[in-house]
Order: sequence, then C-alpha cells, then structure tokens
Amino acid sequence: MYEDDEVEDGRADVISTAIRHNLGSKEDIQLYEHLLVALDLMQDEKFEIDSSNINNGINFIITTQYPNALPEKVGALFFNIDCCYDVECKENTHTINGRMLNGQCRFYLIKVKKH
Repeated sequence: MYEDDEVEDGRADVISTAIRHNLGSKEDIQLYEHLLVALDLMQDEKFEIDSSNINNGINFIITTQYPNALPEKVGALFFNIDCCYDVECKENTHTINGRMLNGQCRFYLIKVKKH
C-alpha cells in the first residue's frame, strides 16, 4: 500500500507529465483531478487504483479482490460523466502491466475520452 505522500506525488507526476508533453486538454486534466477526488471519497468500497494516466484521454486500471466485481458506485461515477465523453470499461483477463492474473484479483481497464 502507498503512503499518502507517495500517492499525491504520483498524481502530481501524472498531471505534470500530461501538461509538459501536451497529452491532454485542460478539461481532461480537471476531469482527472475530479475523478481522483471522487474515488478517494469511496474509501469504504473494495477496490484499488492500480495505475492511472492522461494520454489521449484519461486511463485507469482498477483492481478488486476476486470474486468482487467493480463496485457499482465506481461504475456509476465513470458512466455518469458528461455526455461529451465516451467511457469504455473492460475487465482484463490476461495480464496488466506485465503481471499475470493469478485468479486473486480482477483488473478493470477504464478509458474516458472526449468525442
């Protein structure tokens, strides 16, 4: 588990990288920040943000312990974003970031992109 300061540093790195390399619009960066705050407020739900970035949209990898699925509140958060955005959510059944899925975790790839 990350310490709070490490998590904040990682988020700041995502945002500064997106700005420095022009990987997302100002709206994308603001939406990313809002999504992170909303996800932080769902501390009672059983999920973790494995990784996230801004690159041609906003990307999250969220994990849950098997057999738990993606919490309904998390899905509702993403699928109730402004109608100017497309949201795609897929459960990955092979590997994430080079890690083999061992049946103990479920990995959800969530992509948010303005259309």
